Amino acid sequence: MSDRRKPRILCVSTSSSQLELIISHFAEEEFEAIAAASPEEAVAFCAANHVSAIVMDSEFVTEGGWTVAQSLRMVKPQLPIVLLKAGHGRELPPHVDAVACKVEMILGTLKALLKQCGANGHLANIKQSPSSGY
Repeated sequence: MSDRRKPRILCVSTSSSQLELIISHFAEEEFEAIAAASPEEAVAFCAANHVSAIVMDSEFVTEGGWTVAQSLRMVKPQLPIVLLKAGHGRELPPHVDAVACKVEMILGTLKALLKQCGANGHLANIKQSPSSGY
């Protein structure tokens, strides 16, 4: 499969070690992983490039509810967004489609979301419940 056909996943975290870990998981799969080290970098990249989905660290969810996901939704409203959240809480913050509690769970979560997107590449308002198995 050529790189052009690989789903492009934007990985957002301020932790370089977290980004390396996430990207290393994608290296073995048929995904192209792109790193963004800041919310601003993520939004700018997403606005200027094709992205199939986003994986972001929970550090970008604020107490006031404003998230990087909300900013990304303003740029690309139907883009699947997966939150990597430590611990067992699986409540979905606003504008997030699924939660993965471990890096190892991201691949399965993304594959399921991208399958739901179908040919048009959009989730079409599908929202995952916290008990969805993601």
